[in-house]
Amino acid sequence: MRVCRIGTLSALVGIIVLFAALLPAAAQDRAAVAQSSITVAGRQVSAGAYVISLEAQLSHPETFDGALIFAEPSHTLLLVVAAADTPAFLAGNEEPLVSVQGRLSESAPQVKVPYEVAGDTRIVVQLVTGGERVTVSDARINVAAFQFTSTFGVPGPGPDMPIQNHCVTCGSCGKMSLDCEGPRFSANCVTCEIKCGR
Repeated sequence: MRVCRIGTLSALVGIIVLFAALLPAAAQDRAAVAQSSITVAGRQVSAGAYVISLEAQLSHPETFDGALIFAEPSHTLLLVVAAADTPAFLAGNEEPLVSVQGRLSESAPQVKVPYEVAGDTRIVVQLVTGGERVTVSDARINVAAFQFTSTFGVPGPGPDMPIQNHCVTCGSCGKMSLDCEGPRFSANCVTCEIKCGR
């Protein structure tokens, strides 16, 4: 576990080059890729009322057509953000609780939806690129109150985003962060533990 990387680093070019040379190969590969991130937060504000928010910082915003946020395992589609009024990437039986029209890079919606957490234990975030959905985050977390940021590079083949960092803001635990080879991670804000996978 380590503290999230926040803010802009300012250093001499020579020091940066030296530091990069000492990084493991995987970290060098990740540093060479333009990074993007999504920050998602949610909380149950009252019975049947839930607030969900999404903010995206995208290195190539033109490559992304929209985003979907699910609560699992109920598979409740809490929020959809899409440039089109009726996005083609929604399946016929998918009905979002709230749909926000606008490009991801230009909107940071925070909306109230009619939702009760009940037995849901995961938040899944998918981005749409080239008409295909890519899972960026699959977080086993306290759905009743959470905030996390997932940082990633360029989408590769397959349904999951490649190597990325996940950072969770977790009450008295502060910020917890780790690198995972994919979107799945678990965070426990009671024991202050975070790990890759479910």
